[in-house]
Amino acid sequence: MLTVKGISKSFPGIKALNNVSIDFYEGELHGVIGENGAGKSTLMNILCGIHLRDEGEILLDSKPLEILNLRDALTKGISIVHQELQVLNISTVAENIMIDKLSSFSKGGFINWQKINKEAKKYMHSIGLDIPPTTKIGGLSPAHKKMIQITKALSSNSRIMLLDEPTSAISEREAAILFEILKKLKSEGLILIYVSHKLEEVIANCERISVLRDGKLIGTDMAKNLDKKMVVNMMLGREEKIETFSNENVNKVRKILEVKNMTKKNKIHNINLDLYEGEILGIYGLVGSGRTEFARLLIGEDRWEKGEVFLNGAKIVVKSIPDSIYKYRIGYVTENRKEEGLFLRENISMNVNVIMWPLIASRVLRLIKKVKENENITRK
Repeated sequence: MLTVKGISKSFPGIKALNNVSIDFYEGELHGVIGENGAGKSTLMNILCGIHLRDEGEILLDSKPLEILNLRDALTKGISIVHQELQVLNISTVAENIMIDKLSSFSKGGFINWQKINKEAKKYMHSIGLDIPPTTKIGGLSPAHKKMIQITKALSSNSRIMLLDEPTSAISEREAAILFEILKKLKSEGLILIYVSHKLEEVIANCERISVLRDGKLIGTDMAKNLDKKMVVNMMLGREEKIETFSNENVNKVRKILEVKNMTKKNKIHNINLDLYEGEILGIYGLVGSGRTEFARLLIGEDRWEKGEVFLNGAKIVVKSIPDSIYKYRIGYVTENRKEEGLFLRENISMNVNVIMWPLIASRVLRLIKKVKENENITRK
């Protein structure tokens, strides 16, 4: 059994965890849920050595367990699948999976890459990841990268596995494969801690659930004793408001966007769709089905080879992302926020304003005035 007892952790201006105590048992999938900022990921980062706790203790089989850093956690049988993608894009799939075990395949200063690829392939096969282990990871989709992270954790043969939003970028089929693997790991006596915002997924697959709110443990109970409404009430601290949506506000007279026969070789073929005023149009499919590829074509990141796009009835040609944003006012939120959506080393103001720079720059010297940035970021 793994026990966290009275764990607290503070960051500047915030108490991320406040006296949290939970028992995690062998052979169980234990769900940890809560709203954004509840402290879920902070708890996972303490258990895998990324953060050091301020107060409290960690016990394994009733004995104190000190975790100094991520490497120390791995040597003590603790692995983690991070919510954010943690991959080396310039390396191969096999290298990413086996990176913390390369020394085991080294002799006389030389690494046996053939053995590494073979070993990685074995774990890839177990999770249904059907791509060559020598593939460079940089060109793969976020979903594939998430599956590679899961495969890496499986290859560590750990006693404790932490899974932080492991199904956030994978398909239902891949998620089903993952849960079958987790069932097998439970039967082998692993301690599995599962963080997710997908309540139905947690309730259906976890034996025990702990709910965090504002850094505090609200309660732990068997999943069979809980339903979605009870869990949401624990997360929010109030009764859930049931909201329903209908298509009554959809104006079928005014067509905002129309796509006709959009085609890109080896990507998508003859895509047709209509978007009406007041409508939310969902685009769904398995990994590799062309969802992201279609979006990238629509915003001008890639060029389609055949087809037409109409905006408010007028035919448009989107040649670039600036065209999309400034000419046609088509925005895009990438599925891969860490690598494509944010400048992680820059401040919030810069990240919010960067696409507005051409509009707020001075006319002659094209300088960006801080006052203009501040006005833009604070306006409602």
